[in-house]
Amino acid sequence: MSACVDILTSTGRYAEAVLLSKTYQPSLTAGLVQRWKAELVKIGHERIAKSIASPDGNLDLFPGWTDDLEKEHASQNGSLAEGTKFIKFHLIVVEEKIGGMSLIDGVSGIGEGINGTGNLKI
Repeated sequence: MSACVDILTSTGRYAEAVLLSKTYQPSLTAGLVQRWKAELVKIGHERIAKSIASPDGNLDLFPGWTDDLEKEHASQNGSLAEGTKFIKFHLIVVEEKIGGMSLIDGVSGIGEGINGTGNLKI
């Protein structure tokens, strides 16, 4: 991801770099917005630079921003699949049968299987 952002910024495509980072790596976004605004000021577009909001210090303009950052952090730690919400859980299988069905038979969406850690898609 960083290589894509570097290519975009090195060619002056800051708007595209910001959108890419916001979608795939939100932790880069505030810094990229700052660089974009500085570049606009440098070429004489101060008014445009002032109109661009950054999530840094403007959370009211970016609903769900802290959630996006948490999801990114979770995905980097392997507990969140990209593009899908997952809850990490530990599953303990009880060998007891209830009404002819094991407890595990009624559970769907298990990522890694029985007797271990799995992901439950919500």
